[in-house]
Amino acid sequence: MPKTADLLSELEAWVKDGKAPGNLINENTDGSVSRPLCQHPEWPRYKGEGNPNLAASFNCVKS
Repeated sequence: MPKTADLLSELEAWVKDGKAPGNLINENTDGSVSRPLCQHPEWPRYKGEGNPNLAASFNCVKS
């Protein structure tokens, strides 16, 4: 399961530069598995096609 996301850099850019975070991706340390970080109350759901280890194969949906 994905373990890393650079949230501190996103927060810093938001505070210092006024650049709000966009669509964030969470991935494990070797980059082999990734998932989108969805805004609450949404959750990543597999689209049913594509590589199930890549964030691009998921949509954020309300659970």
